[in-house]
Amino acid sequence: MPSKLTAIGAYVGVVALALYLCELSFNVIGSMIPRNTNYFNVKVQGSIDAVHFLSNFVCMQKTKSNVVLSPIRLILNIEVTNLRNAKVRIQSYKCSGFYRVDSGTKSTEGWHKLYAMPIAGCTVLFIVDDLKKCTIVDYSKENFDAIASNTYIELGESIKGWMFFETDADIRESKIHLSKVKITIENSIGDTQTFVRDIQYNKDTSEARTYLPGMKFIGFYDLTQDNFSFVPMMDLRKDTSSTSK
Repeated sequence: MPSKLTAIGAYVGVVALALYLCELSFNVIGSMIPRNTNYFNVKVQGSIDAVHFLSNFVCMQKTKSNVVLSPIRLILNIEVTNLRNAKVRIQSYKCSGFYRVDSGTKSTEGWHKLYAMPIAGCTVLFIVDDLKKCTIVDYSKENFDAIASNTYIELGESIKGWMFFETDADIRESKIHLSKVKITIENSIGDTQTFVRDIQYNKDTSEARTYLPGMKFIGFYDLTQDNFSFVPMMDLRKDTSSTSK
């Protein structure tokens, strides 16, 4: 019969071999996983940018006393492709724009935060000159937020739609020119990735009547019948949060 010492030595040897094999397996598998994993691919298919605060596109919300118009400063047509070998949903996104800002005689360049506008439930109007004939825009089938929240995509599949943004207060009253956007995407399993994309096919909002793939003009709205005011959507949120405290 083997001695107790021999049995202990054999046990230690088996444990050591097991630990070695585990470490070897971990190193091999780890070396197979690229450090800079791409979870998504993002394409900017087009953009509509308002140079001035009083954009041609507004989000109209009706209250008991008046009509509030929130100018839409930037509309992006974005396509996101899933590169993850998993079925995922786009959970959230953040965006900033690289702008040249003209304030009087001074011009500066830099990144500025953009604020996504949750426009579900709003009426989007396209205003040119005649306030009696503001065009009603149907964005329902091409709203990125709605598509993303209701769609799971497999490896290689994509979703595409329009995102709506307003600018931060520090450049709200300035004349601005957009050249790049920085977009951070997060999926439903926690993967995040940031992309910087040049804006190559930018249109000013005044030119947008013929440049809204997927959106439709479905009628007219007479703003002269309402008591309306222009209020940024982020200011409406601040008012709501302050009154709820």
